[in-house]
Amino acid sequence: MSDQPSEDTPRRSRMTLVAERQVPEAEPGPPTTPFSPSPTTRSEPLELLTRYAWRQGVFGALAFAIRVLSARAILLFAVIGAIALAYLALTEVDPLRLAVVGTYLAGVVGPLVWLASRG
Repeated sequence: MSDQPSEDTPRRSRMTLVAERQVPEAEPGPPTTPFSPSPTTRSEPLELLTRYAWRQGVFGALAFAIRVLSARAILLFAVIGAIALAYLALTEVDPLRLAVVGTYLAGVVGPLVWLASRG
């Protein structure tokens, strides 16, 4: 037996139609364009399109640079933290401190170096 309701069974819905409004269809008109060149400014749409393409290219380049530099910045902070932990661990030699530095290097700096090398 299927889980689908039969044709005689009304569908259960928590929503109820309160009101319905008929909206007349819009009459088709001439197609509109984003630029309406006049005879005196025929080069204006081409210039606007060129500016838009240039701006999108700059934004794309900035987004790529930010993505690459942010990964490198996170890696830089992780390496600075590892150096600080190593300095603190070596000021007073204790196996527990050395284990913390090793865990930090293996758990944080190692994966960050791997991720940064992929990008």
